Amino acid sequence: PYRIFHTLPANTGDPALVAWIMSWDVQALTTHPLHLFNAPIFWPRSLTLAYSDLMLPAAPVYGLLLVLTGSSVAALNLMVLLLMVGTQVTTYLLTKRLTGRDDAAVLSAFAFTFSGFALGHWGHPQLQTLGLLPLGFLLLFRVLDRPTTGRAVACGVATAALALGAQYY
Repeated sequence: PYRIFHTLPANTGDPALVAWIMSWDVQALTTHPLHLFNAPIFWPRSLTLAYSDLMLPAAPVYGLLLVLTGSSVAALNLMVLLLMVGTQVTTYLLTKRLTGRDDAAVLSAFAFTFSGFALGHWGHPQLQTLGLLPLGFLLLFRVLDRPTTGRAVACGVATAALALGAQYY
């Protein structure tokens, strides 16, 4: 438990920046949302958050975890873990839908979530939002199977969240 509250994932470089960005996102969205991009970096320049990853889709989850834990480090660590679980679940569901096989779905979920690239970038939560990719495909297939406005909107939201969450990659 101590490490979750006091140790950033991977290193103190990008994870510290991501924790700061996420904390800024939460603060700006709850106090002055129209000034979200005017983060207090590179002052006196304006719209400075546009220079970096926005991570906006993950901000509500991070904000909730920040309130629950009282620690930006713990919130970031728990968010990374939740994103990895989400990647596992969505990859499993997509593969199960495509193959109809549990064994293939479990194997692909582990392979996608714990690939060398994903583990090599453990400290980049932006990469962990790639779990939205299998979710987007799953929702797209559901729209193609039985088109409804709700399914199309859900597919669009997942695609937009992936684009906004993983711009860097």
